[in-house]
Amino acid sequence: MLVDYTTRYPKAVALSGISTEEVAEALCSIYSRVGVPKQVVHDQGSQFMSEVMAEVSRLLSVQNLVSTLYQPDRYTMARRRTC
Repeated sequence: MLVDYTTRYPKAVALSGISTEEVAEALCSIYSRVGVPKQVVHDQGSQFMSEVMAEVSRLLSVQNLVSTLYQPDRYTMARRRTC
């Protein structure tokens, strides 16, 4: 689930798995349609913390901001959309 914090536009993509490669491909697909963000806030999931995702972010000039387990309010907007 992706949410643009400026427009509050949600985008969800169904994935057959949660491997780093599948997540990276889905993100690149979304970015190709709506544009590449300057920053991405994500949890500490292994898909986002991997070297592959770090390289994708570097190539796209995306700054990764990691949310801690003690800041669940950062995901409030995304959670409202999925409930």
